[in-house]
Amino acid sequence: MQNNNIKNSAASGVSSGYQQKGYISAGNITKNQSGISSIMKIAALFAGFMLDRKFLINAGDNRRNHSIFLELAYNKTHNGIIQFEYIKNEKAVHLIDCNEAFCHIVDCPVDVVKRYFSYNFFKFVVDEDRIKTFNAAHAIISNEKRNSSTEVRILNKDGDIRWVHINMFRIEDEQSGRFIIQAEFTDITELKQEQLEKGIVYDAMPGFSIKCVFKNSFLEFLSANEKFYEFLGISDSENIPYIFSDSNFTKYTASHTNDFINRKSFYDSFMITLADGRKKWITVSAKCIGTNYGYPLYMLVIIDITEREEAYINLEKANMELKIRAERYSLIEKSTEEKIIEYDVKSDSLIIQESSEVDIAGSARKIENYLGNDFNGNFKSIICPDDYDYYIKLMKKALEVSSKGSADYRTNLHDNSSYKWYRSYYTSVADKSGEVVRLIARIKNIENERTTQKKLELQIKSDPMTGLLNKIAVKSEISDVLLDMPPLYYHAMMMIDIDNFKSVNDNLGHMFGDAVLKNIASAIRRTFRSSDIIGRIGGDEFIVFMKNTSIENAEMKARELCNSIKRTYSGNGKTVEISCSIGISYSKDNEDYDTLFEKADTAMYCSKKNGRNGYTSYSENMQKSEHELTREDCGAVHASNKAFDMEIISFALSLMSNSKDIDSSINILLEQTGNRFDMTDIVLFECDECGELFPSNSWPERENSEIISSMNQSNYNMMEFDSRGVFCVENCHDSGSCVSEKTLFLDYKCFKSLIAVKSDDNAVLKVLLLFGDRKNVRKWSDIQKNTFYELSRIISVFTTLRDERRKDKEKIALLKTTDALTGLYNFEAFKIKAEEIIVKNKKSRTFALFYMDINGFTYVNDNFGYNAGDRLLCDFAGCVKDTIKDAGIGCACRVYSDYFLMLLSGESRSDVMLKIKSSNDRFFDMERRAYPAGSIGLSTGIYFISDDFTDITISIDNADLARKKAKRTNQNTYEIYTADLRLSRSNELSIIGELYRAMEKGKIELFLQPKFSLDTRQVIGAEALARWRNDDCSLKYPSEFVPALEKIGYIVKLDFYMYEQVLKCMRKWIDRGIKPIPVSVNFSRKNSLEDGFYERVYNLAEAYGIDNSLVEIETTESTFINDINKMLETMRRFQNAGFKVDIDDFGTGYSSLNMLVSAPVDVVKIDKSFLKNIEDSQYERDYVKQMCKMISTANKDIIFEGVETEEQAQFLLECGFTMAQGYLFEKPIPLEEFENKYIFK
Repeated sequence: MQNNNIKNSAASGVSSGYQQKGYISAGNITKNQSGISSIMKIAALFAGFMLDRKFLINAGDNRRNHSIFLELAYNKTHNGIIQFEYIKNEKAVHLIDCNEAFCHIVDCPVDVVKRYFSYNFFKFVVDEDRIKTFNAAHAIISNEKRNSSTEVRILNKDGDIRWVHINMFRIEDEQSGRFIIQAEFTDITELKQEQLEKGIVYDAMPGFSIKCVFKNSFLEFLSANEKFYEFLGISDSENIPYIFSDSNFTKYTASHTNDFINRKSFYDSFMITLADGRKKWITVSAKCIGTNYGYPLYMLVIIDITEREEAYINLEKANMELKIRAERYSLIEKSTEEKIIEYDVKSDSLIIQESSEVDIAGSARKIENYLGNDFNGNFKSIICPDDYDYYIKLMKKALEVSSKGSADYRTNLHDNSSYKWYRSYYTSVADKSGEVVRLIARIKNIENERTTQKKLELQIKSDPMTGLLNKIAVKSEISDVLLDMPPLYYHAMMMIDIDNFKSVNDNLGHMFGDAVLKNIASAIRRTFRSSDIIGRIGGDEFIVFMKNTSIENAEMKARELCNSIKRTYSGNGKTVEISCSIGISYSKDNEDYDTLFEKADTAMYCSKKNGRNGYTSYSENMQKSEHELTREDCGAVHASNKAFDMEIISFALSLMSNSKDIDSSINILLEQTGNRFDMTDIVLFECDECGELFPSNSWPERENSEIISSMNQSNYNMMEFDSRGVFCVENCHDSGSCVSEKTLFLDYKCFKSLIAVKSDDNAVLKVLLLFGDRKNVRKWSDIQKNTFYELSRIISVFTTLRDERRKDKEKIALLKTTDALTGLYNFEAFKIKAEEIIVKNKKSRTFALFYMDINGFTYVNDNFGYNAGDRLLCDFAGCVKDTIKDAGIGCACRVYSDYFLMLLSGESRSDVMLKIKSSNDRFFDMERRAYPAGSIGLSTGIYFISDDFTDITISIDNADLARKKAKRTNQNTYEIYTADLRLSRSNELSIIGELYRAMEKGKIELFLQPKFSLDTRQVIGAEALARWRNDDCSLKYPSEFVPALEKIGYIVKLDFYMYEQVLKCMRKWIDRGIKPIPVSVNFSRKNSLEDGFYERVYNLAEAYGIDNSLVEIETTESTFINDINKMLETMRRFQNAGFKVDIDDFGTGYSSLNMLVSAPVDVVKIDKSFLKNIEDSQYERDYVKQMCKMISTANKDIIFEGVETEEQAQFLLECGFTMAQGYLFEKPIPLEEFENKYIFK
């Protein structure tokens, strides 16, 4: 018989791994060897089956036929054949015989098959398929079928899974309660794999397929389809392995180690970097399709999802932008109370953002069918009815074309109970075709502004004495009504003149006359409707305009008024009787105010001519008496009573209300006022927070040095203002002026005339306006005085608004640069400020950066609450501020949480260190008193700024490196940065970056240090240790790379890499028939923080078929400082599963004997430091004896580490200790050397 070394083709990617060990080939014919297609294989299989069946039927029931049968069957088929019998009475299955082809399939010698499978030949079938095999056999045993077949998976000795087709049938009739059944096994692994590959590729389309094997914790490339080569942009497989070295692909492999080992299917996605530098996002669907030399064989189906991920990334960026905008909106809300609204034209919906988080949290309120058909939609539920027409015009204009604008209207948008004035700044957004699709607006509540403006407008329109409309205002309002008068409406205008009023002033005084006028005004108000327009147009002349009335009603009201006004007044021994004469005119089509006024005036003169105290309705034949005042005279009287210059006041209100820059608008207003009244100088003074006057604006632009330099509080106090707040001097050089004026205007000798007006709020001066004329002596008129006074009031209102806005902006600016809790700078602002200070002062001062971390901060938060934690942070910030104040130059910030940065200056390094020590001591004293049990402290890193300073970020990093060292060495200390720290950090980053590649290339090697019995000096176990082989063949020891890996958690990867190397080593020993020795594997305390630590250790041992009792889980005392309860529970699970648990370096960390007594620990490893002085110190020897005695009492085994002398070994042996390891016996040595010395010898 010929031995074959059968190997599957590269096309299938499956390698049988069978190396002939004296077995006969099972005939796994491949494409490369025979060229037979899959269909031909099935045909050959069926032909062999029919031939064998014919022979077997005629074989009879003679047991001796078995060997003849097997020999003939072998000559006719390459399939595996077994015979077994079913003993009915015993209900047992017994293996009779098998051919060598079957032994080849299960990869076991004949004697092993017969011995191992004798009474349970189903063992070689995988668990999931055993029931199928049993059912097929049972169908024959129970006479249900003459023959039966099935397809199952079998597991050979090396762990390879093979697919086989089984044909079973009886070859003997039932006799003596026995059945003999023959089963024929045909290896169909290749066929199944081809079907599986086709199915995977089909299912994964569109995508790329890779076939690889999971070996030594890494994926090894076998083959790929053409699409994958196209994806990588290469033409052959030589450059493919680099993809498995990509850092993200390596992380992917490491994170799914358990899945690969346990041959699970799984799915993941991540980004890789191709050879040309392109970044690609991929999804990887992994499915185990068999084994390769005992290692899991995987098909990876990869799909390029770069476009999708980029879309997600863009979406995330958009969301982040929305969050940023939301923060901006939030600041606007807090400072200006502005809101955002949007109108979607397509959906006809208004989106009202109730808060700044609307875009993120979806808290917007939406109004559907907003404009509706023909503007009859739901906008009417939020817009004031009086503003409907204006709002519709506004929306039509905004929707016509892409534009920007602003508008004021009333809405109950944010308060359903009432309408308030809002100003909307809108932008209409158009699509590519130019059609407006969205309106976006920010709206601001201007209710207060409107109220203020309304009050000002009312004051401007009102007669100061009576509160009625003045002549200009009443004319304006009546004209508006006449302009919009609907057809068939009838209005009446009454001109009212008080008869004999001059006698009241002459006989009873002007003050009494003013009171009479006020009473008359009240009588007029009571007589007429609130909708009627009433005004005072002269000294004792009034006008009333009755809207939509009749002649009868107008005359009735005139009679009532005559009766109300007619009265007799007595005083000073004199009696005066007053009454009123009323003229009435009625509106007709196209009649304006002046026409009606002329007619009413004519009718009023007719009333006076007719005896007064009556009314007359105008008729066309009326004529004025020649003895009465002419029309021109009346006009002159009316003009003399004009309150102020309405034109400049209207301009001022319009300018200031729509201004974005108040100061610039004030300058424009001063210029217009100066030109209008022919002034030479105008200066605006404002009051600061201390009440001191300062010049803020002036006209013309040249400096008004005389006024500005001379105005002070003393001069202001000399000014004698009247009740309105006006002080004026018509001739500054008049010797007749009062003494105070002479004194005052010595400072203003450049002027000939001067007037000052002030505006105050609750007797607090707000603004002072000074008007000067250098050319002419003036007689200041009431119009000028009133106008200047009104201007001062308008300016006062808007300067107040400007100051409030300025304060809001300052608050916002402060928020951008300040930590809200402590008042220190935030990190970004600190970097800018610190760099500015250093660059400006580094030549003359010594600067140091302090990076500080408060130790014990969590203790305060957990035990006293977050408010106490905040107070602690503020206390520390206060100490920092005091330190900077004492130093004179410096700045500080809270980086985050309890981390702070401080830039401090001094005369020298020692001076700086003295200052920081003093600051820290103050803080420590303060907190010790507050939290005596809290152990509050500081870990501080210090970096002295060098003369070649260029970048604050590097300086901060250096200080942080020093802080981290301080944190590691002693929690309450400081460390000064040295170049070694940066070099150490660079080495750490190098180690971290090279770890995966080192593991992939086998640079991380397994060393073993044997453990010995002290009395027999025999090896009883070993400890696994890692060594990193450098390119020059030198070694890195754990102290050089483990700390760096522990910092970022990569130590977990190393631990499990070493653990798997140990398991493979044990597997090799077992396969070679050698009994393994127990090996302890070190696991960092980082593993105790990982979920699934126990499961991962357990599953790996099970996957390699290693008895748990051979594995010792070795951990250090420091593990218990994290979560002792969690760690104890994990250790207990290890013990229950059969693992041993070792505590390493006992006595150097945090363990206590009390904890050790109850802990689930099997072996305590005593640190070598306890043996250091036992040869010279009786105290040390006694201490070790007593300590170990207590440990032994707790039923823990003890092993001593670091035994280096015979004296130490003898001492331990005399004390009854039997296990040790150390250089006396053997140092850690490479695996191969260890095996040759202690395993294979």
